[in-house]
Amino acid sequence: MNNYSFIEVIGFPFNHKNNGSTSLNFFFWKVILFLLFPFAAASIVDESYSSSQDVYDALLNTLFPITFVILFNVSKYNNGESEKKVDSEENEESEEAKHSGKYGEHETRILREKLLAKENLLPLLDDLLYNTVTWVIPLIVSFSYDDLLSIKIFSVINACLHITCAIHALIHPMSIDEAERHKRIQVNFFFLIFFPIVAIPVFWIVYIVINHEYDLTSTIFLILFGTTLFLSFGLFMLLFMFIFADPEDVLSDYFAFYLSASGIFLFYTPNILQALLIMLKWPINFYFVKTFVFILILSLTRNTSYFNVDEVPRNFLASSTAYTQWELFDQKRDSKKEIDIKKKRNSSVV
Repeated sequence: MNNYSFIEVIGFPFNHKNNGSTSLNFFFWKVILFLLFPFAAASIVDESYSSSQDVYDALLNTLFPITFVILFNVSKYNNGESEKKVDSEENEESEEAKHSGKYGEHETRILREKLLAKENLLPLLDDLLYNTVTWVIPLIVSFSYDDLLSIKIFSVINACLHITCAIHALIHPMSIDEAERHKRIQVNFFFLIFFPIVAIPVFWIVYIVINHEYDLTSTIFLILFGTTLFLSFGLFMLLFMFIFADPEDVLSDYFAFYLSASGIFLFYTPNILQALLIMLKWPINFYFVKTFVFILILSLTRNTSYFNVDEVPRNFLASSTAYTQWELFDQKRDSKKEIDIKKKRNSSVV
């Protein structure tokens, strides 16, 4: 009886009884089917969606975690004495494991703990976030829209170069302290500084001009990318003056300080501008924008943490982005110290 009732309910649109109830049910099922069909056939790109309000709201939300990191210094790292303590404890456990005959299990556990340690996971997270913002999101956008071949080509080239950098840094993993003594990884540093500040602004300036996209949004970003490119030439001039300046002169330290400060600003600016332009011009849909903004918030929060501590831990894994940000932090801090020392020396002489 129950089975018959169930079949009758499911099949009622196809019963040919000439009564009002069956006609009403049939009409109801037709409405449901026609409502569901457009959702099944809809494109992934929502052409009618305007991302302006969401981007504005997201920008305001982005300021909160960054301000929180700056003001309250939530990024605390263990370094120095704590690291020595951990090493001594590991040596004691290793000796005990040798005597108990479980040395292999002990080494496996130590290796697993090191791989999952904060000093390894955080730099890998920084690499993941940086690459996602730099080329993964633009590549997704270029495949979602049919008329973005130039963006697709640029994103693929960008991806190949940044993946090569990441592999180059991780193929022989080392800490920041070890990487400082090996000049090999500094190739990544110079690439990640000078490629984005030139290639990204030039590409988007050329793209906007060639496609004659002079709406308000494109015009604003044309000005911003042009300003970034102009400032990048100033960075090259500072580098040129720093190379030929007298190392003993305080002016050389000023060049180094402003060079590192400009490098910090220009390291992040092109990627942020590119991310905002993509969200405003090609939002795809609501969920894409929200996810993109969430990733951007995480990336900016992690980046800010490098410049809000007295010392970036030297036992951090030297991934390409972690080493680049540490190098910028270290140069800025050292040049500031040298300026203060030489100022005191000159004032004492006078």
